Amino acid sequence: MIATVFEALYKQQLCPVLHCIIQLMSNLKKDFHREIKRLFNETNTITDKEKKLPQTEIGFHAELSNIIALSSTQTLNFERVITNIGNGYNNHTGMFTATDNGLYFFMASFIPHSGRAHLEMVKNSVVIARGRANGSGSMQAVVKLMIGDVVRCRHWSGSGTETVYKNFSFFSGHLIK
Repeated sequence: MIATVFEALYKQQLCPVLHCIIQLMSNLKKDFHREIKRLFNETNTITDKEKKLPQTEIGFHAELSNIIALSSTQTLNFERVITNIGNGYNNHTGMFTATDNGLYFFMASFIPHSGRAHLEMVKNSVVIARGRANGSGSMQAVVKLMIGDVVRCRHWSGSGTETVYKNFSFFSGHLIK
């Protein structure tokens, strides 16, 4: 009889403790699943942000393959493409079109065939650099571009007819970041 009383007391005290342990384990399980979901979503968010970072290499280098007599604001077409990573430079139009947003560096060097030459680098319709040569000339620009913006080299308006020499005149650019 005493054993039965002790057994009953033991069960009465143990049941609430077991109940608390079971409840605690159930809550821990829910918290664990909630934390796993949070970490999974956080990982996906980081991955999505990484995908938005520019991963592409963009750069070109082209030279004149013919002597060009320039008229007012005529675009120079650097026909001989040496490098065109990202296919942003069009050797039929002489224009570079941005295929990614970012900060770009452009450079052009040129030699007049005879006399002098005046060139300017243009982003869309805005002059971003000018160069003048009596022997050789160059111009550089660092500019932020959005997809679809166009950069080109053209003859400086009001300079009269001038001629630029082939093989030593280049236009190049690349994405900095």
